[in-house]
Amino acid sequence: MQNIKHIILIMGFILLQSACAGTSQRQRIQQDSVQIFPHPLPEVPSSITNASEQAQYMLTHYWDKFDFSHRSILQDRDGFEEAFANYFGLLTSLDSKQTKEALLYPLKNSLDSVLKVELRLYRKYLYEANSPMSNNELYEEVLNWILKTPRTTALQKEEARLLLRVISKNKVGTIATNFIYQKADSTKHHLKNLLSPYSLLVFAKTDCATCESFVEQIKGNKDLEAELKRLKLQIVLIYLDGANIAEQVKGLPESVIAGFDSEGAVLEKQLYDIKATPTFYLLKRGGEVLLKETYPDAVLDYLKELH
Repeated sequence: MQNIKHIILIMGFILLQSACAGTSQRQRIQQDSVQIFPHPLPEVPSSITNASEQAQYMLTHYWDKFDFSHRSILQDRDGFEEAFANYFGLLTSLDSKQTKEALLYPLKNSLDSVLKVELRLYRKYLYEANSPMSNNELYEEVLNWILKTPRTTALQKEEARLLLRVISKNKVGTIATNFIYQKADSTKHHLKNLLSPYSLLVFAKTDCATCESFVEQIKGNKDLEAELKRLKLQIVLIYLDGANIAEQVKGLPESVIAGFDSEGAVLEKQLYDIKATPTFYLLKRGGEVLLKETYPDAVLDYLKELH
């Protein structure tokens, strides 16, 4: 659970970026829009000292002074996005069970012209790969709402239905979708046959600089290799493009399984939700997903707690 200081730091970063982008535009906004932007954060009573409770209070009262029917609500697009970015920071700082009601409040209380913009922001911040607040569990709630409400179009519902199908795959606690990969020696293997107690499944691409950096950190790193052995963790590196991976896998420790999706099934059949590369999954022997779309540090911390 993030503490309140961390939440404020996230918000401050968003505020700074938005201010740099939108200062000149806001100077042109009509005076009446100042009633809405910048959107003030709720003042937490001094009697509430617990960080989680502070965040919950801010979330519950976040929109108290916001008028979703205001005629100039979209005149300041930067201010509008800034307000939602801070809101998403609060949402993702708390357990999803605490946020379900608040999550959909703006969508349920906005005019249709505003709703379209809000749905774009929900996707940008809660789903897209480059968002530090990306959260599939929360975004799945949004997609289900899109499908049920009469206020969304047929096209919006179809897009939500397709995306929900992808997001629903390979959830934590389910068995990871099997596929065939081919190693550099031309042998083919099934993902479901991994024997290591734990496997870090890494989806990569040959032209991905971040993937290359990750692989370079593994090569010749004896300390990391020893740590992986202690944690009973095996790295399974799967390239999603091209069969020529000889250069990429050259110098990798023998303990690392490296191959490529020879049938192209992962992307073509959308077996996994690959928003960007590298994408990481932690699997248990037998294929159970322990962590979905995670990061190496989070994986190591998770396994250290088990040992």
